[in-house]
Amino acid sequence: MIGTPKDTQAADGAPPDAVKGSAACPHCGGALHEADGYLTQKAKAKLRGWGEFLVGDQDVLPLRVFEVMFTASFLVWMGRCFMTWREWLTEAGFHLTAEELVPLGYPEPFPLLTGVGVIGLAVLIAASGMALICNHWRRFALLGLFGSAVYVQGADTMSAFTLNKLYVAVYGILLITPGYRRDEASGRLIGSVLGMRVIQATLLLQYCAAGTGKAFKGDWLKYSDVLYTQVQGVYRTEAAAWLLRTLPLWSWRLRCCFACGSCAPSPSSLGSAFIS
Repeated sequence: MIGTPKDTQAADGAPPDAVKGSAACPHCGGALHEADGYLTQKAKAKLRGWGEFLVGDQDVLPLRVFEVMFTASFLVWMGRCFMTWREWLTEAGFHLTAEELVPLGYPEPFPLLTGVGVIGLAVLIAASGMALICNHWRRFALLGLFGSAVYVQGADTMSAFTLNKLYVAVYGILLITPGYRRDEASGRLIGSVLGMRVIQATLLLQYCAAGTGKAFKGDWLKYSDVLYTQVQGVYRTEAAAWLLRTLPLWSWRLRCCFACGSCAPSPSSLGSAFIS
């Protein structure tokens, strides 16, 4: 009777790794068979695990919640800007020309709108935002929000806040990454986590860039009153003015150190980015 490979191996008394066509992997010590190629089963399992973590299909409810809250904040921010729409998007306000912006390193501004154009932009933003929040026509809604964010950034580049750039970046990421579907059995939203991982990596890069800029390009490590003096400029809101009048000077030094340290590249910033 012809024995199985296992019986033949037992009869020969050779260990599993000594079978013809197999060897020990120099990295993990596992059996490396010719049929497996260079990667062992253990290495393949690790690669599959990383693949599932980066691009695999999972429950995307956290991404959906972020998408809704992020869009709600965009609608609130745009609503605030539309309160001064004449100065913001029409020729009634002050806007630098292309000849003035290009030498400063800024791109040429987008054409300004008329009153009818402003109404059309407001309708597009409101309709796209509500469609995305209600999860209807998601891809078209993202396209409308991304285009609107790009336009308001380009039409008034000098006065646009960093928040405008974040809206452009996040909506661009959500637009080009895979969407999600509802699982019929469980009713959960299932989809690729690629978009979530890219946004988390973007958040981590922002923390690292902010901390590096404060430490090596700014005055945050040279002077202890940087934050105290900064909030007395264009950032002095009513709340900041109250804090300036109320808090002692030494507390601003602590807040300055905390603001600089919280943005520095560290394992804590990596953990906070992926927890977010």
